[in-house]
Amino acid sequence: MAIASHHGLAVKTLSRSVALVARDPILNLGANGKSCTIVRYDYAKGAELMHREKCSGGTDTLSERALLYVDVDGNGKIDRFSDLAGASVELYDDDDDDDDDDDDDDGDGKLDCMVEAAERLATPIALTDFAPNVTIMGNGKIASRERQDKDHDGNFDVESVTATTSLVITTIVAAAEPAH
Repeated sequence: MAIASHHGLAVKTLSRSVALVARDPILNLGANGKSCTIVRYDYAKGAELMHREKCSGGTDTLSERALLYVDVDGNGKIDRFSDLAGASVELYDDDDDDDDDDDDDDGDGKLDCMVEAAERLATPIALTDFAPNVTIMGNGKIASRERQDKDHDGNFDVESVTATTSLVITTIVAAAEPAH
């Protein structure tokens, strides 16, 4: 530990080195010809700290405990970040992570989709924001909220929620007026 002075403020610098041991790489060959190299990194005492999986075609994934970093197209930019510890959050630089081309996977480096566990939200979700008469069945609760920037203008324009049980939306239809 070092203590230095910067503009009259005491600044404490902490440094710690961790010895990591890389295991021998594993090569996975998929049925479709895709190959992935997996390298696991352990603490000197043998417990795994992280692992990296790099696949032909570009996908590069680094996993450290509950943190996940994914470069889907191999351009060096993180396209997906997930913190899956407890109240999870996932951030995407695309609208989906499948290959069906139904959304604009733009890869522009800007956040396009955010999925948050309900426990992570500072303000509880009001189901009336989605429809006037929404009820969660049984003992269910809201599990997560997903917000998307479909038009890539920097603002979330679509919001959805997922519940642990079914949601019921009751619609009241006014009686038709008799014809004259």
